[in-house]
Amino acid sequence: MCLCVLCALTTGADAWALTINPIYDSSITSQSNAAEIEAAFAYAAAQFESAFSDDITLNIDVAAVTGSDILGQSSFSLVQSNY
Repeated sequence: MCLCVLCALTTGADAWALTINPIYDSSITSQSNAAEIEAAFAYAAAQFESAFSDDITLNIDVAAVTGSDILGQSSFSLVQSNY
Protein backbone atom coordinates (compact mmCIF):
# COMPACT_ATOMS: atom_id res chain seq x y z
CA MET A 1 0.00 0.00 0.00
CA CYS A 2 1.29 3.45 -0.89
CA LEU A 3 0.15 6.86 0.22
CA CYS A 4 -1.19 9.21 -2.41
CA VAL A 5 -0.82 12.83 -1.41
CA LEU A 6 -2.51 15.78 -3.10
CA CYS A 7 -1.60 19.33 -2.10
CA ALA A 8 -3.53 22.57 -2.19
CA LEU A 9 -1.69 25.82 -1.46
CA THR A 10 -3.44 28.52 0.51
CA THR A 11 -2.11 31.55 2.31
CA GLY A 12 -2.10 31.35 6.08
CA ALA A 13 -3.98 34.08 7.88
CA ASP A 14 -2.64 33.84 11.43
CA ALA A 15 0.46 31.67 11.13
CA TRP A 16 3.91 33.05 10.47
CA ALA A 17 5.44 29.80 9.36
CA LEU A 18 4.77 26.82 7.13
CA THR A 19 1.72 24.95 8.39
CA ILE A 20 0.76 21.51 7.06
CA ASN A 21 -2.82 20.36 7.63
CA PRO A 22 -3.29 16.69 6.74
CA ILE A 23 -6.80 15.63 5.74
CA TYR A 24 -6.98 11.86 6.19
CA ASP A 25 -9.20 9.89 3.83
CA SER A 26 -11.25 6.96 5.19
CA SER A 27 -8.74 4.66 3.46
CA ILE A 28 -6.29 5.82 6.15
CA THR A 29 -8.58 6.15 9.15
CA SER A 30 -10.08 2.69 8.60
CA GLN A 31 -6.67 0.98 8.73
CA SER A 32 -5.87 -1.08 11.81
CA ASN A 33 -2.61 0.91 12.11
CA ALA A 34 -4.16 4.33 11.40
CA ALA A 35 -2.52 5.88 14.46
CA GLU A 36 0.94 4.81 13.28
CA ILE A 37 0.29 6.10 9.74
CA GLU A 38 -0.92 9.46 11.07
CA ALA A 39 2.02 9.70 13.47
CA ALA A 40 4.48 8.98 10.65
CA PHE A 41 2.87 11.65 8.48
CA ALA A 42 2.87 14.14 11.37
CA TYR A 43 6.59 13.47 11.95
CA ALA A 44 7.40 14.04 8.26
CA ALA A 45 5.24 17.19 8.18
CA ALA A 46 6.99 18.54 11.29
CA GLN A 47 10.36 18.14 9.55
CA PHE A 48 9.19 20.34 6.68
CA GLU A 49 7.47 22.84 9.00
CA SER A 50 10.66 23.31 11.00
CA ALA A 51 12.73 23.88 7.86
CA PHE A 52 10.65 26.71 6.40
CA SER A 53 9.45 30.00 7.83
CA ASP A 54 7.26 31.08 4.90
CA ASP A 55 3.72 32.13 5.78
CA ILE A 56 2.06 29.27 3.87
CA THR A 57 -0.58 26.74 4.82
CA LEU A 58 -0.69 23.42 2.96
CA ASN A 59 -3.90 21.40 3.12
CA ILE A 60 -2.89 17.87 2.12
CA ASP A 61 -5.33 15.10 1.27
CA VAL A 62 -3.79 11.80 2.42
CA ALA A 63 -5.16 8.53 1.00
CA ALA A 64 -3.94 4.94 0.88
CA VAL A 65 -3.85 3.16 -2.48
CA THR A 66 -3.03 -0.43 -3.31
CA GLY A 67 -0.04 -1.32 -5.43
CA SER A 68 3.41 0.14 -5.58
CA ASP A 69 3.51 1.93 -8.91
CA ILE A 70 2.11 5.28 -7.76
CA LEU A 71 4.79 6.22 -5.21
CA GLY A 72 7.47 8.37 -6.78
CA GLN A 73 5.64 8.92 -10.02
CA SER A 74 5.98 12.17 -11.85
CA SER A 75 5.40 13.46 -15.33
CA PHE A 76 6.49 16.51 -17.24
CA SER A 77 6.32 18.07 -20.66
CA LEU A 78 9.24 19.54 -22.50
CA VAL A 79 8.35 21.89 -25.32
CA GLN A 80 11.07 23.23 -27.54
CA SER A 81 10.58 25.86 -30.19
CA ASN A 82 12.83 27.89 -32.40
CA TYR A 83 12.30 31.56 -33.06
